[in-house]
Amino acid sequence: MKANILLTIAFFVGVFLSGQWLHANETAPVIAQGMQRVAVAVHGFLHEEGLTKEIVVGQISGLPNLKSSGGSEVRRTLIHALNENGVSVSDDAKTQMMGKYRLIEAREKPTDDFDSLGLEVTLQILNENGDTLAEPEIKVWGKQILQIAGLNVDIPTKGSEKIRQKEIIRQRHKPNTRVVKHQVRTGGPFGIEVIVNNGGQLDSRAPRLDSKHRPFVDLHLKEEYIVRIHNDADFESAVTLLIDGVNVFVNSKQAGLGPDSKFIIPAHSHADIPGWIINSHDSKAFEISGYEGSVAQAIGKSQSSADVGTITASFQASWSGDDQRPSDEPGGRAKGGKATKQGRDIKKDYAVVVRDFGVVRSTVSVRYDR
Repeated sequence: MKANILLTIAFFVGVFLSGQWLHANETAPVIAQGMQRVAVAVHGFLHEEGLTKEIVVGQISGLPNLKSSGGSEVRRTLIHALNENGVSVSDDAKTQMMGKYRLIEAREKPTDDFDSLGLEVTLQILNENGDTLAEPEIKVWGKQILQIAGLNVDIPTKGSEKIRQKEIIRQRHKPNTRVVKHQVRTGGPFGIEVIVNNGGQLDSRAPRLDSKHRPFVDLHLKEEYIVRIHNDADFESAVTLLIDGVNVFVNSKQAGLGPDSKFIIPAHSHADIPGWIINSHDSKAFEISGYEGSVAQAIGKSQSSADVGTITASFQASWSGDDQRPSDEPGGRAKGGKATKQGRDIKKDYAVVVRDFGVVRSTVSVRYDR
């Protein structure tokens, strides 16, 4: 079957930096918007200090116990934002930047009477001797952080945002993750399955859960794999697929298929995604390698393998007309270890379509490197 692709359209989040709020749509790339704010602040700091607008960007990683692959994407979007805002990123620069991120549970707005799950990114700007010059910090709110953190969460569509956030936080600490017929599921109608392609012989690799209920599937160097996305819902679903924290469209060469594009999976069906998308006909196989040579290393230009080894899918309802909108869709209308490199060329046809998106209903993640 064919899986279709589409551009990201929209939903609500907030970004906080130095007392300012940025409002955006929830399916929009809120991490990128947050990094734009950081880049503006960095540009201003360099200007005020009389420093050359040139910087080295080092590793941005999650806390070790998070076991997240999102650092590569946070770093990529920061580098892009810095370049867009007149700050050159160069390994020869005297000024340096590095950082970390962690999940927080706090009130998104002062008027809230409940905690939400957020992502706090803390950065350090250093001189060439490693002395700290400034420590910009940004808090990001929105469902995209579930992808960055690689959490397994099934989100209720009914009820208030307070109810949804309470359930997200509960599942963060006590996940509903389970393995059903080699699929990783979170209790809802969505799942992902990892299938090894051994010279045309397809082998569904069984995941197992660790002591913290985190799924792991054993993949070996040079193995080629396929991600099978399952949609057992009664409606079409739009799926964002991240490998090592990086959207599989990141190297797309086709206009309209940017690094925030999604796959469309019809109701009660599945789709096999065999590789990194180059255009609507060509892909590069998902192949296990060392960190050097992986897409995460090439895109993030990071010197560490700490943030790789995870496959994450995020699910939303999608529809082409109001008559197809799911009845339970809330709100208004919404618009060193192992890593994965680009392997052999693959021919697989996709069709580009336009859809409206609903709220994020589920994120499903599985690690393939401990």
